[in-house]
Amino acid sequence: YPEKNGIEIGRVVFSDEFTPENIIKSFGSEALNYEEAFGFTYQENEELKVKDALLEKKVVKLQQINQELEEALELEVKTSKYHLEVLE
Repeated sequence: YPEKNGIEIGRVVFSDEFTPENIIKSFGSEALNYEEAFGFTYQENEELKVKDALLEKKVVKLQQINQELEEALELEVKTSKYHLEVLE
């Protein structure tokens, strides 16, 4: 059995290091290669990790923009209420 350095599913341990060597070690002779084991190649997995990281950065940026817009809207509402009170 593989070392328990990740999440164990059945007798397979999934760690952050999805290297072909670790995959073969985890799956034993059942996995002829990474693609057969996971349905995508090691290279595709690495490319997806990069895309995930870029998307995460975009999500954080959009959350910041959203927060700024919410704050600006709040200020606009307060300003409008103040102007209405002054007019009354």
